Amino acid sequence: TLFRSLIILFVAIFIFTGCNHNKIQEINTQPPAEELSQVTTYADDADIYIVDVEESAIFWTGRKVLINSEHKGIIKLKEGKIYIKGDREYLGGEFVIDMTSLETQDIEDPDSRQKMTDHLKGEDFFDVDNYPEAIIKTTAIEKYPPPTDPWVNHTISANLTIKDKTNNITFLTEIFESEGNLNAEGSFVIDRTKWDIKYGSDKFFTGLGDKVIDDFIEFRVILFAHKQETGPTE
Repeated sequence: TLFRSLIILFVAIFIFTGCNHNKIQEINTQPPAEELSQVTTYADDADIYIVDVEESAIFWTGRKVLINSEHKGIIKLKEGKIYIKGDREYLGGEFVIDMTSLETQDIEDPDSRQKMTDHLKGEDFFDVDNYPEAIIKTTAIEKYPPPTDPWVNHTISANLTIKDKTNNITFLTEIFESEGNLNAEGSFVIDRTKWDIKYGSDKFFTGLGDKVIDDFIEFRVILFAHKQETGPTE
């Protein structure tokens, strides 16, 4: 499918840009802002791109600290909009993440895979029964570094809300146009304890031994969006 082909292409791009990994991590792991920025407002005449939730996805990676162990999976978006004004002036966006769609992908045994997924969805982690959605709303965007193509290489700051806790995150993204559609790729790393996800954290529990779970979770986002044909709606 188109989605799978683009994922393969994205992995190749990621490997090719591996030399910039340290710089990217430095940007992605900035501490959250002490005071949240005012959420970006959008011009009435902005073009709106609607996120294709079937083709878009967020890929997560979590790790243990003392042993070489990690797990990977996927979360789908419920809805999203990206706002653009004039000649490719990127204004920002807002996105709703469907936390109930969270899945583990790297465990082969179906029963073990489902057990891991259920644990992540449970009260120890994301508690999706009580918090079925997470929200991302951009607060700032800057070109990084000054690009030759205005669609490529931006630094985005956004308010991320998980479990009714909101912190500001900053991350790199590549934005580009393809056949009239908008595509965006980026990643960010969060300290999960700032969103009240403390299970297995040695910040809060002692005597965990090799069961310590890394506080940092990596999210890699791939978005596909189509231009809304009609004007903004209420």
